[in-house]
Amino acid sequence: MAPHEVGFFDEFAFRSFLITTFRQACGENLKGYGNRMDSIWSLRTAYTEAMKIKLAQDEYCANAENGLWNSLAAPFPDDLKWEMLVDVLRGKVKVSMTQFPSSLFDNESE
Repeated sequence: MAPHEVGFFDEFAFRSFLITTFRQACGENLKGYGNRMDSIWSLRTAYTEAMKIKLAQDEYCANAENGLWNSLAAPFPDDLKWEMLVDVLRGKVKVSMTQFPSSLFDNESE
């Protein structure tokens, strides 16, 4: 179904055409991180944590699909802090990344 074929009141069909975007800046506002390497380290750490949650969710869903109900004693692995990055890893959210070259910061004095 194309977007122009979706009726005005068909909200659920329309949502499938919406794209969520997420903007990441890499190293421009360093007040909370220290320096550019620290901000990259924080970014990599966040994606690593999101990947752990994604893999745990995938394992949980695979066990549920295979009928292994005894292995589902724990609740579904989910954390709102990492939900957006898990969706990025699943391809549900598109990322717009901005990063200035380090040569722009070399002669900067504050």
